Amino acid sequence: MKTILKSIAITSLAIAISATGISANEESTKLRLLEEAIVESATTPAQKSVVSAYMKNVAQEKLALAKSYRERANGPRGGKVVYQNSEKKDLLKRASRLEDEAKRYENF
Repeated sequence: MKTILKSIAITSLAIAISATGISANEESTKLRLLEEAIVESATTPAQKSVVSAYMKNVAQEKLALAKSYRERANGPRGGKVVYQNSEKKDLLKRASRLEDEAKRYENF
C-alpha cells in the first residue's frame, strides 16, 4: 500500500515538474497514461483498493467542480447579454467535459 502511495506521489510530482513546457492536451495524455500504468501495476488487493479509492476520489472532485460550473452558468450575473451567453456556454462546456472525465475515472 505504501508503494502505491509513493508511486502516486512521485507521479504527481513528476507531472507537476514536467508540466511547465507541455500543452494541456499533452499533459492530459501523459496523466492518463500514468494513471493507466498505476492501475495495471496494482497487484495485491490492498494496492487495488488504494487505486480504486484514488480514482473514485478524483471522479467525485471532477463531478463537484462540474456541478459548481453548472450552478455558475445558470446563476444570475451582471453584464452584457452577449458576454453572459458566451460565459454560460463556456461553463456548460467545461462542466460537460469534467463529467465525461469523471465517468472515465469511475470505470477504472
